Amino acid sequence: MPVVTLLEPCTNLRTITIELLSGEPPEHTKIVKCASVLVSQLHSPFLDTITLRIDNNPYSVVWEGDDWNFDHLRMVDWRSINDTLERPALKDLRKFEIIGRGPKGALEACLDELCRNAYRRGLFRLTVRDQNSVDRPPQDIMVPPTLGRYD
Repeated sequence: MPVVTLLEPCTNLRTITIELLSGEPPEHTKIVKCASVLVSQLHSPFLDTITLRIDNNPYSVVWEGDDWNFDHLRMVDWRSINDTLERPALKDLRKFEIIGRGPKGALEACLDELCRNAYRRGLFRLTVRDQNSVDRPPQDIMVPPTLGRYD
């Protein structure tokens, strides 16, 4: 049975990191739908930063090489995310960080077209992870999202 994560009750969030793990090649995965569904649930007027990362290989401990190419991230439903970013509840959002690798130009053009207002106000930051960084210990790899405390 799939795990369902509900973010609507999380109205005091200041930052959120959405990390999606996919063992499939980007062109064959349905995980891109999850990104827009999760972002669409955000309703916190205190939200300052959203970070999005999709990982190619959830079993690898070499984090920096497994981020999706920025080109593949164009498959995310940016129209839906744009609709969410236009909500009054998210008017104080200052940064939407997208972690990936490779050339950024195609994704930047996509964001400019599909999320024009957010893109023009400088909301999006495309970040390539430092080759020497490790964000979390390997034992956290398979911890699924749960419905739990919202503080």
